[in-house]
Amino acid sequence: MKTPDDYFHCVYSSCMDINVQIKIGPLKGIHPVPEYDQILANPMIKFSGLYDKTGADLMVECQIFSGGRALVLPVYTSHRAHTPRNQWINLPLTFSDLPRDAMLAITLYDCVGATARLPVGGTTISLFSKHGVFRQGMMDLRVWPDCAADGSSQSTTPGKTCHHGKKQVTQLGKLAKKHREGHLPEVDWMDRLAFSKMEQIKEAEKRSSDYLYLTVEFPEVTKDGNRYSVVFYERD
Repeated sequence: MKTPDDYFHCVYSSCMDINVQIKIGPLKGIHPVPEYDQILANPMIKFSGLYDKTGADLMVECQIFSGGRALVLPVYTSHRAHTPRNQWINLPLTFSDLPRDAMLAITLYDCVGATARLPVGGTTISLFSKHGVFRQGMMDLRVWPDCAADGSSQSTTPGKTCHHGKKQVTQLGKLAKKHREGHLPEVDWMDRLAFSKMEQIKEAEKRSSDYLYLTVEFPEVTKDGNRYSVVFYERD
């Protein structure tokens, strides 16, 4: 007899006239402290958060692109600390208005002086997977240092990358996705142990990495206890 998890529940994106949301999580990793020649060239850097060893206070900019062009004005988080602080952001575009190639560009800024700001790094991620399914759950995106996010089709700041020696984290992420979508059997005590170990491995990989990683979370769609996937569909 089939259980609810044996079925694929989906809803068309064209049927969802609600705004897209994204949760901005913590930034992890170490950003290099500005060199003396950089400070000499721009003395105001000395007063930026990046010069403070306790961590920078950062502002996050989110914007949706399609075909290399911005679809909406950027949305900003409040000025936030370098420590974990989750914040949901409402993007000014509904699911039904999203094009198939919609790209989310995220840039982290630090204040340099009273009016200037400096890009700490940028990252981009497609809102729909290669199968046309809107992304759900948490993801760790690589942040490319000292540049704004590139929202073009061939982005120079991709959040999803595969590095030699880091394949274990990628494989664990794929397994977690299969479990979340109900494609793997659930064993409560074993799941708790497995996910705890997975988090330990991921944290160790990120600590040993030379890159910055930003944790983001995409919303999940549920009804009557069933999880639904948002599949791209465009009305005629």
